[in-house]
Amino acid sequence: MKENDLSDLFEMMIRSFWMRFKITQNAET
Repeated sequence: MKENDLSDLFEMMIRSFWMRFKITQNAET
């Protein structure tokens, strides 16, 4: 596994988490 693959996976995790977070915030307001 290359280091680049690891960073890509990490970025995907951050994005999915951030999208879910934003959706939750929008649902509350």
